[in-house]
Amino acid sequence: MKLKLVAAGAMLVFGVAAQAGSGFVSQNGGSLAPVSNTGSSSDAYQIGALDTLFSSLFVTMTTAGSFSEWADFTVPAGYNMINAAANTYALSITLPPPVGPVVIGSISNFSMTIGNGSSASPGSAITSIGAGGSVVNLGLAPGSYHLEFSGTVNGAGGQYSAALNALPVPEPETYAMMLAGLGALGFLARRRQNA
Repeated sequence: MKLKLVAAGAMLVFGVAAQAGSGFVSQNGGSLAPVSNTGSSSDAYQIGALDTLFSSLFVTMTTAGSFSEWADFTVPAGYNMINAAANTYALSITLPPPVGPVVIGSISNFSMTIGNGSSASPGSAITSIGAGGSVVNLGLAPGSYHLEFSGTVNGAGGQYSAALNALPVPEPETYAMMLAGLGALGFLARRRQNA
């Protein structure tokens, strides 16, 4: 009985360790702040409401193996175009010459999926990008969304990041000014052509 409890405890500790990263969030261009969330679907990292300044999430993974982590964000009223980017970073140490830098850990098979709903109650996936990828002007209605990060940690660990911002819905006056400007450019071009 005692052996079963020890084995169950070890599985619980290693299962949680493989899942949990150590995260920092910068909301709307602010300074980095550590997050207490674990990144699990029920305790997702909280990015908050997006704005025109980028909000960023930086996570360090220290346990080798596959992982799946989550983050939640919202698109506020008046915004509808979202830009997002994701990347991974290798951990390395620098040894004296002639050896130099040595990679001691990395993340492979990385993917960031943007989906409807929250991490605790996810809806359908909207799009996925890999490390070094980005999506520009993704139309999302105001509401709650989540990110799911997955990959494999190799060696001593690795890091990943995500950055998102939102663009406001143009006011009708903006379209009127744009059309007036285009009309003026067309008038000038036609006048030059006739001269």
